Amino acid sequence: MEDKLDIKSNYSWLFIFSSISCLIYFAGFIGKLWFASYLLFAIGLVLFIFYLFKQKLTIFLLIQKVNLLNISFFIALIILFFSLIPTKFIHYDNFSHWGIIVKYLLATDAMPTVATDIIDFKTYPLGSTSFIYYVCRIVGYSQGLMLFAQSLLILSSFYALFGVIRDIRRYLLISVMGLSFSLMTIFNISIRINNLLVDFLLPLLSLAVIAIIYSYRDRILKACFIVLPILSLLTIVKNSGLFFYAICIFYLLFYIFHSFSKKNIKQNIKYASIGFLTIVTSMLPYIIWNLHTKIALQGTNSKHTLSVENFKEVSSEKSQETVQLIVSKFFNAILSIDSLSTRGLLIFHIITFISYFVALFILEL
Repeated sequence: MEDKLDIKSNYSWLFIFSSISCLIYFAGFIGKLWFASYLLFAIGLVLFIFYLFKQKLTIFLLIQKVNLLNISFFIALIILFFSLIPTKFIHYDNFSHWGIIVKYLLATDAMPTVATDIIDFKTYPLGSTSFIYYVCRIVGYSQGLMLFAQSLLILSSFYALFGVIRDIRRYLLISVMGLSFSLMTIFNISIRINNLLVDFLLPLLSLAVIAIIYSYRDRILKACFIVLPILSLLTIVKNSGLFFYAICIFYLLFYIFHSFSKKNIKQNIKYASIGFLTIVTSMLPYIIWNLHTKIALQGTNSKHTLSVENFKEVSSEKSQETVQLIVSKFFNAILSIDSLSTRGLLIFHIITFISYFVALFILEL
């Protein structure tokens, strides 16, 4: 992957996982979930065997890949595997949607229809669900395996964030980032990693996209290519993913315009065209899902449906006093020092500032 497509190893995992998710997602619309899963697995297996013979994988070649970062993530992967495999669902939302939709896909190898009574939130897109389905279809079904499959998306997003480090030998920076990410999981009391809720995955995918764009800011066309499947996945993980998608697009457009040259108009047109094509292509999964809900799921609606009409309908059900109460509690939760998440953010920033000043004034890096 890194050699053929010229993608840094930090980004290759998330690039592949996102591409698989999108391909399985599209396969669901044509009723080929089972076939697409095994076809992708067969292609991957053949390419892996071909790589082994072509590269003549040796112990020396493996040693070259070993560094503190890779060792740390390998240990984290092992810990996640053995801790999540025996885990059972405990969060309510796993039984109301996130767990049950994967089980439905595995049982039927088809997307839910209007007549599917067991699925209440039919308008939820099937982004991360498609990847979990793929893993469970190939390896086998269990609640722990579903959790581990989603943790692969989370861990690959974390791994991508380290791609902004130019020198992998900067152990202090790696350690601080690793500690910060650990704190994020500890203070993330609402979601945790032992359920299939995607609210933690959404910002991680967004940060990964931003990290990729920043790393390839001088090769903006390569950046557009790498982030395309990740942006596409971001639009179909959950309807609220569009908010994070918009942030990523603004960041991408900033560097596209920054790459413009006053003298080379042809290059500017090329960059603008590629940027426009990236935006349009990455929105296709979401556009197709909207068409799917209007045609195949006609008449189905819920408070989670993302549309102006539904937003107005849901909003009209709440009085002005209720809205003000929600806003008040929200600001109290994020500003109060008694909030565990707020304390986590404070600790995160304190560690960051201390590390910065230590590196700048004491270590003189």
